[in-house]
Amino acid sequence: MVAWIGRRAALRGGAATLGLTLLPRTWASGAEGGSIPPGRGRFFFGGWAGPALTVESFLPEWVRPDAPVVIVMHGVSRNAKGYCNAWADAVADGAVVVAPRFSVDAFPRGEDYQ
Repeated sequence: MVAWIGRRAALRGGAATLGLTLLPRTWASGAEGGSIPPGRGRFFFGGWAGPALTVESFLPEWVRPDAPVVIVMHGVSRNAKGYCNAWADAVADGAVVVAPRFSVDAFPRGEDYQ
């Protein structure tokens, strides 16, 4: 399942479910926040009532302030990195891609994370 959230301004309102505030180079990495380098990477999100999540990411080196953000939901394989990489290849440098991983331990059924 893939959700196109739209432009960054539209994401701010929709990001409340994950508690992420996306800025061009600053991303949530837990309670304190932090930065990730451009390119393919990973950060950890723990700023919510649920368990900490690993989030795979793709941040284009020259991201535009109005670049779209794609939030990719993995399937039963729980392969967030593979999904993120596939979308990063598809959008090239035109969008920011994030793919949270919902572990089987914390979210045993698909309905638990969808």
